[in-house]
Amino acid sequence: MGNLKLVVELRNTSDSACVMPLVPTSLSGVDPTGVVLLSAFIGDTYFGNPSPLDGALAPDSQAVVWIGIGQPANCPDAPRQTWSALQMGLPDGSTIGLAVAVDTSCGAPSVSRFGSP
Repeated sequence: MGNLKLVVELRNTSDSACVMPLVPTSLSGVDPTGVVLLSAFIGDTYFGNPSPLDGALAPDSQAVVWIGIGQPANCPDAPRQTWSALQMGLPDGSTIGLAVAVDTSCGAPSVSRFGSP
């Protein structure tokens, strides 16, 4: 298979419902020194999108977002570039840090819409 799907689960830890945006506003790589790098494609992945959310995310409920990544073995001649972490942006300006290393040799990752687990 030529693509990997990373499933990111988000849980509403608030005491009130949370209205999720349709998509993250950004998904960027972070290098080992903390510098934010190139942004990923937002809104769709090789795998499509998860099922839509039914409405606001109730307290202690979950949503997911899928991150599609090309397998480095499919691009053996490409120079290696690894993002040491990811940073997902939200409409209010906040970000969610994702502690996952991503090899971008086959191009930048893509990210889906938010959806149901």
